[in-house]
Parts: sequence; C-alpha cells; structure tokens
Amino acid sequence: MGFIFFLMIIGFAVFMWTKNSKTNQTQWQQAADQLNLAYYAGGFGSMGTISGSLYGHRVAISTFTKGSGNTNQVFTKYHIEYCDRIRVDMNMTRQGALHSLGKVFGMQDIEIGDPGFDDRIILRGSDPAAIRRFITPDIRDAIKLLVASHEDVTITNDHVCVMKKGKDTDSAVIVSTTKRLLKFCDKMNAASRVAHPRENEVILDKHPSAEPIIEVPQPPEIPAVEPPYDPYSTPNPVVPEPPMIPVVDDAIGETAEPAPDDGEIAVAVESPLLVEPEPVVPAKEPEPKEEPVDRSVPVDLQATARELFGDSGHSLLSSKLFDEKFKDRPVEGSGVVRRVAKFSYDPVFVNAKGVKVALTVCEFPGTYSKIKVTAEVMYPPGEYDALKPMVGATLPINGTLIAQDAMMNALYIKQG
Repeated sequence: MGFIFFLMIIGFAVFMWTKNSKTNQTQWQQAADQLNLAYYAGGFGSMGTISGSLYGHRVAISTFTKGSGNTNQVFTKYHIEYCDRIRVDMNMTRQGALHSLGKVFGMQDIEIGDPGFDDRIILRGSDPAAIRRFITPDIRDAIKLLVASHEDVTITNDHVCVMKKGKDTDSAVIVSTTKRLLKFCDKMNAASRVAHPRENEVILDKHPSAEPIIEVPQPPEIPAVEPPYDPYSTPNPVVPEPPMIPVVDDAIGETAEPAPDDGEIAVAVESPLLVEPEPVVPAKEPEPKEEPVDRSVPVDLQATARELFGDSGHSLLSSKLFDEKFKDRPVEGSGVVRRVAKFSYDPVFVNAKGVKVALTVCEFPGTYSKIKVTAEVMYPPGEYDALKPMVGATLPINGTLIAQDAMMNALYIKQG
C-alpha cells in the first residue's frame, strides 16, 4: 500500500511538471509569434529557443543552467547582434565588488569623465580616444538605463547580451525585454553611422585575371589629296555680295532706304523696340526668426508624448526635440498607475530619495506596432502610503519634465 502511494505521488509530480513545461512553452510560442520570430521547442521540459532577425538585428533567446549540484541556477539569456557592426572595439559590463578590487590591482577601465557612468560600468577597449568620441552623452544615458535595469549585461561593438536569473515564462516580459534591447541596438547603430559615415569607395582589382589582348585590325587611313597648285588662279577669289534686301520698319510701316555708302563705317544702333527688358527679381523676404521657447508655459502630457515618440521616428531626434522644447517645463496630464515603489538611488532622479510611480500615459499606432508611452513620476518619500492603494487607478500628474527615454517611450517627471 505504501509503495502504491509512493508511485501515485511520483506520477502526480511528473504530471504537474509536464503540464507546467507545456504552459511555459506555450508562453514562449506566444512571445515568438508577437515578435514575428521562430520558436524551437526543447525536449524533456526544456524551454527551447526563440531566434530570428528583427529590423536587421539577429535575436536569440534561450535558457541555461550555471553551477553544479545544489548550487544550480537557471538563467534566461537574451543575445542580440547589431545590424551593423560598430567600428570601435569596446566591451562594457556592470561594475561589481570584484571589479572594484580588480581596478586596485591595475585592471583596465577606461574613464569617460561622467561619474554616474564611470562608477557603475567597466569599460575596456583598444582605442580609448575613439571610445570616448563614440560614447556621447545620449549613448551614456542609454547604457546607464540598460545597466540599471539588469544585473548581468554585456555590451560590445557587435552585440548586447542580458542574462536574467530564473526562467522568463511570461510572454509579455519576453516581448518587452526584447523590444527594449532592439531599441538599444538601433540607438547604438544610429550613433555609429553618425560617428563613422560610410563613404562610397571604388575598389580596384590589383590582380586582374590574365586575359590575352586581341588587337583588332584598323582600316588603313586614306591620305587626303590636295588639289594641284595653279599659279595663274587668283589666290583670294572675289565672292559676289548678296543683293541688299530692304528692311521694313514695323513701327512706321514703310520701307527704309539703305544708307548711301560714303566710304565711312556705319555704326549700327540697336532699336529700343528690340531690346528685351531685364527680368525683375522679387526681393527675398527675411525668414522669420524662431522665437525662444517659453519654458514657464505648461504642456499637455499626452500631446508631448505623441510629438516626441510618434512624429520624430528616431531616438536621436526625440532627444534633440526634448532638449530644445520640453526639458524643465511644467507638464499636466494623467495616467493609469502600474507600480509604486520606494527608491534610494535612481540613474535619472540623481541625488534624491523618494517614491517612484510608473504610469501608462497613452497608446497610439506606430510604424511596426502600437506605441505605448509610460511615465516615471518621482514623489516625496512621505507619499508612499497614499500612493500605494492607487495601483490600477487614474492619477493626475502635475510636475516638471526631467528626461525622456526614446528606447522605452518613457518620460521622467518630478512631481510638484
């Protein structure tokens, strides 16, 4: 009886494990379908692999186990190769305790000059000067946001790799993580094209194939035959002048008599009726000067989101437009609260502690899929108890625009 009960327990455990594996594989299949990628299911409960190409970038998502014995740890790996390889040799990882110790013993770490970047990221490469030119403030912000979101990140000149602890079994998480990394790859490639524009090069073949040269026979030239010289002919024959044709003056309507030839040289006077008037070029009106933006005037949150992430179509353009028109301006609007959390450090709201509220602002159609704009709003620490029950509810926003993230279609606002 006890043995049968033991077999029943084993059978039930195997049934639940198999059912859970099929559920997880279904989530991965749904994520692959949403991303328009291929899914290859694994055997014996394995998650399998999602792979393919998106917007020119090669994507591979899989799981693996690290460790041995009782210390095994499962990871989900997101590996994306850039569409265009960046022509700057570099390798970046998140800085940890071992890295700090390694720097004391002389481990290479290229300093950019931005404490928020240098204190969190280990940067290596063969050409420090070229790396510093490539990593502009816009690229630094993108790298800092990505490193702050994931503990294990590797960024090189040909790929970005994120390894997350555990199995990602939610299709929404897989899709959002992949899209975030794809936008990061787009940003890196766009910066590379600006820093290293491709020129049209003509490549000459230094070793042409040895082909025989075939000479095509040319027809013989026929010498020109000059007429014989006649000593009795006139050297300069007189050519008779053509008869003079009377000129009719259209203004008078009569035939004008030719002027008698008195041996003097006549100077032709051009009739004013035959002179074409010079074209009148209209004077160019002065171009209106752009008036400076009044940053004290509030802007609408939803309208700002559409202008930044719907019309610009490019992360670099969005960053420029935000700095020129919206940064440090008051903003008004509302959003649906998704998450409320306390923080003691944040890469955007630096040198501050408080409560960060994540909200969904709006959603509108984009080129490839729907664009969902979110907002991260910072509140004072004492507002946590009042904001925590607001999850799922609409919350009015009245603050100041601090920053934007074109990769994640996110706005950062300081309340009050």
